[in-house]
Amino acid sequence: MFKQGPSTNRERETLLLLREALPEYEINPHMRLANVVKSKLAYTRAMGQYELDFVVQNPATGEVVCAIELDDSTHDTEDGRRRDANKNRWMAQARIPLIRIRMPNEAFTIRERLNQPTNFDIPEETIFSFEKKRTSGVGAGKINAAVFAIFAIAFVLWAFNAVMKNMASSLSVNASALQQQINSQNSIHQAKADSLKKLETEQLEAVRKINVQPPHYERVLVRGKSARECSIGGVINNTSVACMKDHYENVWVSAGN
Repeated sequence: MFKQGPSTNRERETLLLLREALPEYEINPHMRLANVVKSKLAYTRAMGQYELDFVVQNPATGEVVCAIELDDSTHDTEDGRRRDANKNRWMAQARIPLIRIRMPNEAFTIRERLNQPTNFDIPEETIFSFEKKRTSGVGAGKINAAVFAIFAIAFVLWAFNAVMKNMASSLSVNASALQQQINSQNSIHQAKADSLKKLETEQLEAVRKINVQPPHYERVLVRGKSARECSIGGVINNTSVACMKDHYENVWVSAGN
């Protein structure tokens, strides 16, 4: 015995007729509503329980052309009308046409209905008329939520007070050790600063001596070097040729008198 699949016989028949009526489009059954409108509306938890019977997409771009709902008698119940109103609202907000049919053979009317202007303005009373009937137990739920919130806040305050007491005790115990560590670090920083100041003074003194006693240069004949010594990366160029010749250079001899 075979188990019933995700689609009913009416839905499978409708899918075949839709693919015959709209051969240029891609028809996907049973898509989650949140996945269809997620790029146009912020996802909400309420959307997670909804799916669309058929979604028509452009196969080249993946753009959703429209969605199709195959309604039956379950859509005439109070809960069915509420769910339909929610779908209509979300699809209208996403500016995606939602076409409803009652019989599979109405699939051949989809192309004509797509060519007609789509009205995305849904009256406020239509959107929420079925939601208000399901809020009879909201008062008790709000009271329970308020009581829970009070207990939660009280627990958070108690935990915060306990943590603060433990932190104060720990800070009091470690205050002296922390002060000693700070004093030790200050001593190290002071020693480093004194050392840098001494080095800077010595460097300034050396510069002063050089400025007072300028260096003495003499013109000295330098003999040319071999080709191997003067080549640059194994290549002889003009600089190498000059290097191989005898030439005079100013050579530092000693500091001036």
